[in-house]
Amino acid sequence: MDKLVLLIFLADFVWDLINVWKGYKHKRYLTKSLLMPLLLVFYITCAENPNNYVIAALVSGFLGDVFLLPDEKKYCFAMGVISFLMGHIFYAIAYIKALGENPQVSPWFALLILPYVIYGICAYKIICKIGKNIGNLKPAIITYIFVILFTSITCLFVFVSGKHELLLSYLGTIAFIVSDSTLGYSMFVHKNKYSGILVMLTYVAAQMLIIFGFLRL
Repeated sequence: MDKLVLLIFLADFVWDLINVWKGYKHKRYLTKSLLMPLLLVFYITCAENPNNYVIAALVSGFLGDVFLLPDEKKYCFAMGVISFLMGHIFYAIAYIKALGENPQVSPWFALLILPYVIYGICAYKIICKIGKNIGNLKPAIITYIFVILFTSITCLFVFVSGKHELLLSYLGTIAFIVSDSTLGYSMFVHKNKYSGILVMLTYVAAQMLIIFGFLRL
């Protein structure tokens, strides 16, 4: 059952990539909308004790996918950002819940956070530079960036504290940052014909890696 669901998920993903490449926006209302529900079914069928926060994160991802489909409407983009924001918060809670009672982390962990700080500063400068393009969305975008960085740092903290099975999940959080950065850049700075493909490749890879981490695959 779980293998069949995974195969259907991958087939739908390939179909969605074709729709992205061909510019078939209306067909993506089906293919993109099916991605997270299929991944959710895969997770539930594989997990011995499904994590409610992970389930909530995938449901949020589904809502985000749906809201971002009509890319010409700003209120849909705002709702999409809120949905994905909630998804990252749910993932962060799931990571925190995975912590042991007395996590041991080296003081050198602070050095691992440095790239996140650099990324955050650079992203903030870019947002300030293109402020006219994003209008009233600036506070929401800044908040979103903070949350995705916090979620990734949280997963990294849990991983280095001893939960090494979450390595794939951590790699997934990095893929999420790449995906969201590419999406933001293509929407507000410069878009090329490969942007949509790269966004979906990194986004789906992110969700899959995070789920595989929780499933300990």
